Amino acid sequence: MKHLANNIRVLRECNNETQEQLSAALASGKSSVQRWETGRVTPSIDYVVAISTRYGVNLDDLIGKQAAYELVWKEAS
Repeated sequence: MKHLANNIRVLRECNNETQEQLSAALASGKSSVQRWETGRVTPSIDYVVAISTRYGVNLDDLIGKQAAYELVWKEAS
């Protein structure tokens, strides 16, 4: 899960969402999103699936096969 923390942050920012908005959509605390994005805590698989679904990215891509800039480019194509 090499890129997970950064991918969550970049996808959230590219969708013009705040940490508060993402945490509300996922029914998690803002501090959880903050910890995920800094890599201090890894989200549970339930949250990883929810984030993947929310932003329309493949689970493999989200957890680290591609860096976030590649995901954003892929979505734009």
